[in-house]
Amino acid sequence: ARCNPDVQPANATQPVLFDAVLRPHRWLSGPGFAVLMTTFGVVNFGAGLAFLLVCPVGPGDHQRLDRELSGAARGRGGGCGDPR
Repeated sequence: ARCNPDVQPANATQPVLFDAVLRPHRWLSGPGFAVLMTTFGVVNFGAGLAFLLVCPVGPGDHQRLDRELSGAARGRGGGCGDPR
């Protein structure tokens, strides 16, 4: 712990028992953070791509999906391309 001469105690008559500068522990370096965020982004992109391949959505499909999903909520269809 280092003493900070600019910090004055609230009550100057009592001695300072403990004076420290707290800093967070750096558990991850700059390059490590870049690797972590890149991995996170690639995994999320892959999950989104897998969802798109399973249930493709194109221009104008939102109306069809609305009909299918509202039918699925009433028990008449499965949604996501299910023809029931």
